[in-house]
Amino acid sequence: MDSAGIPFFFRNAFVMVHELPYVAYVKAALFLPAFGTFIDDHTSFIRRYFDMDVSTSDDVVAGVEVGFAPNYPFASASVFEGLAGGQGAAVNFG
Repeated sequence: MDSAGIPFFFRNAFVMVHELPYVAYVKAALFLPAFGTFIDDHTSFIRRYFDMDVSTSDDVVAGVEVGFAPNYPFASASVFEGLAGGQGAAVNFG
């Protein structure tokens, strides 16, 4: 997705079903793939090593994510296709 000439882009846009048993959810979305823990600094050096610069639209993907978080443990899994090309999946748990 080329954002040249456009001063904004969607980083998150989704339809979600939530409050399922075990605080489970399912969402179909445009989103940034889950990577480790979510931290306040979205420009973290950790993301840079994986070419996940959230200041551009290149890392926004379209896909589906499912997860649960009843408190602890938590887990999420997603499959997606990059708007800039490529396919992938992400799994997080803890």
